[in-house]
Amino acid sequence: MGIVGLKGVEVLAKIGVLPQERVVGRKFLVDVEITTSLKAASETDDPHNILNYKYIADAVYSTLSREFQLIETAARAVGEDILIHYPQIEEMKIRIYKTKPFLQGSIYAAFVEWHYPGDF
Repeated sequence: MGIVGLKGVEVLAKIGVLPQERVVGRKFLVDVEITTSLKAASETDDPHNILNYKYIADAVYSTLSREFQLIETAARAVGEDILIHYPQIEEMKIRIYKTKPFLQGSIYAAFVEWHYPGDF
């Protein structure tokens, strides 16, 4: 098994329990880590045997264009979108960072990490 992923996908999204978090939106960073077989791709050098980074990035952007109250729900929605196109995925982690959360003190980010199949 190998790992394919994206790190630090920057998205302006409307995710939050507080209404003001969903009015304008804020910056989120998304990491996607997928465990899958790389055998066919590495043996054949055929692009048809890969998980396409562009599709994964597009799934993040399109899913997070919707409004969510919870980061957990948003992470699951990203995972579900990716799984529709790539059902052969063995494991997946979606980590979403909410930068500069509305909390007291100096906090760079709050985050949630969703796991497939465990949280599915």
